[in-house]
Amino acid sequence: MKWFKNLKVGAKLILSFSVLIIFMAVIGMVGYRSINVIYSHLNGIFAVNLPSMDYLIEADRDLQQLLVAERSMIFANTQSAEFKVLVDEYETNLKQADERWEKYKAIAASPEEKALIPKFEKARDEWKVVSRKVVDGRLADTREGRREALDLSLGVAKKKFEEMRDYIDQLTGINLKMAENAHEKSGMTYHSTVILLLATSGAALFAAILLVWALSRGVTRPLKQMVEGLSSAADQVSAGSAQLAAGSQSLAEGASEQAASIEETSASIEELSSMTRANADNADQAKNMMVSASEIVGKVNRHMDEMAAAIAEINKSSEETGKIVKTIDEIAFQTNLLALNAAVEAARAGEAGAGFAVVADEVRNLAMRAAEAAKNTSRLIEDTIKAVQNGNKLTLLTQEAFAENVDISKKVGDLIEEIAGASREQAQGIGQLNTAISEMDSVVQRVTANAEETASTSEEMNAQAEQLKMMVGDLTALVGHAAEGKGSHRIAKDRDQHMKKEPAPVQSRPVLAAPASKKAKKESKAEQAQEMKPEQIIPLDDEDFTDF
Repeated sequence: MKWFKNLKVGAKLILSFSVLIIFMAVIGMVGYRSINVIYSHLNGIFAVNLPSMDYLIEADRDLQQLLVAERSMIFANTQSAEFKVLVDEYETNLKQADERWEKYKAIAASPEEKALIPKFEKARDEWKVVSRKVVDGRLADTREGRREALDLSLGVAKKKFEEMRDYIDQLTGINLKMAENAHEKSGMTYHSTVILLLATSGAALFAAILLVWALSRGVTRPLKQMVEGLSSAADQVSAGSAQLAAGSQSLAEGASEQAASIEETSASIEELSSMTRANADNADQAKNMMVSASEIVGKVNRHMDEMAAAIAEINKSSEETGKIVKTIDEIAFQTNLLALNAAVEAARAGEAGAGFAVVADEVRNLAMRAAEAAKNTSRLIEDTIKAVQNGNKLTLLTQEAFAENVDISKKVGDLIEEIAGASREQAQGIGQLNTAISEMDSVVQRVTANAEETASTSEEMNAQAEQLKMMVGDLTALVGHAAEGKGSHRIAKDRDQHMKKEPAPVQSRPVLAAPASKKAKKESKAEQAQEMKPEQIIPLDDEDFTDF
């Protein structure tokens, strides 16, 4: 994790949230793909298998009713109204059976079905020829015609009819098998999706815990150490300033003839003013970077909105799939009713309809199995919808966290703006101090006694100030300023210039350190100690990082 520790704060945050977003995207894509696969299987059952079974069962029912009418004509009086009704039923059922067969043929797509369709049509044509002879023989209204019709109906016609119906049973079984296969594949897809989602969610949770731990160690701890160092240095600067103030007071009472040092002291104040302006510039740069960070957070928030919309779309697709399953269940229920009606018709036909009653009972069992499969699929879809809804809730919680992060970024920007304003006010105060120094022409008495002490204190404060600047440079680099190569370089440059400029007046003329440590230097050092406080330089402490 050393490489992660060396990253900037912004890079750590972007990397962490990017990993979490990638995991969320994977979860969303897996759920979406699985729902599409299940929808494809269910659509095959609804659009092909169940309609095919319905057309075949209806055609088989029409043929059974036609057979009942055919055999009833053999024993009916050809001159009676009942005979005419039977003939009409024969023709009507034959026409309906052909129409339903054509509808089934239009949607049949499997190789097994296409292989059986020509065989069925051949057997149907052969049966039609024999069945038509039965009807024609009975329409002749002769004893021989009735005998021939009876023999054909119970002999060749019956055999041809059973051969034709056997193909219908095979086609029905093929469609039932296809529906069962689709249901089995849907179940396999569901189980694999659950396993994959659990694995992905577990990996995402582990990654989140690891990233939180890494952020806590890589951001909070270094900042805390630097803040403690800055606080200690600020305390030392404050103590030195107090000593310098006491010595400066003594020097102010005894200064009598130091007019020549006023100009050099003014130069030192000008340098301090330049440093204050540089501090204001650094605060402005920090504000601009916080604005950029806020824009990055806003961009991530928009991506989260898009992810929430994608999950909502997945939820909508799941609801539509549930509606399809409900329709399948209704079709199975209607098929069951049709099977019951067929059983009633078979019961009315007596012994002639005994075979059809067995078929009707089998159709009813198939319908009940289809309904049970539809219910199981519906439960699976409901579980999927619940999982998608949980994902949507987690996305909303993440969006709320990002919204809080935006507020924190705004607060940081406001604090940095306050730092810039305070620096500008310090510059104004230094200008006023420079004006006051111009009035110190007559304050030049009793300087020698305290000059050495004042110079020593000033050197100590300079060393402490340099240490404080180095800590500020490290903190600036940690939060991202060093990425531009300007913040830490400027601090080092100012430090070198300050070290070059200050020793000269101290060495050449020790008493010159005294004026700088009088009122002007006392106030400048106090301002320097104040502006070096950690919460003013970079207002980010442990509390501000808790949201990350």
